[in-house]
Amino acid sequence: MQRNKRESAGTTKSKPAEAEIFVCRLDIHVGLIKNVLKHLDADSLYVEEIGIGEESTRIVVSGLVK
Repeated sequence: MQRNKRESAGTTKSKPAEAEIFVCRLDIHVGLIKNVLKHLDADSLYVEEIGIGEESTRIVVSGLVK
């Protein structure tokens, strides 16, 4: 059996090695949604106030309308 000229010349492409996923690198917060409003300029967005135990609430815009 004869090899393809590209394979024998060493020009085959190999996939790059995937990086390992370490759970300890995640920064996960659990919060309480205190208020939800529709975004004024976009029909597909919500503006949410979320409390995660800090002094002030966080304002988050999400595309959860659909």
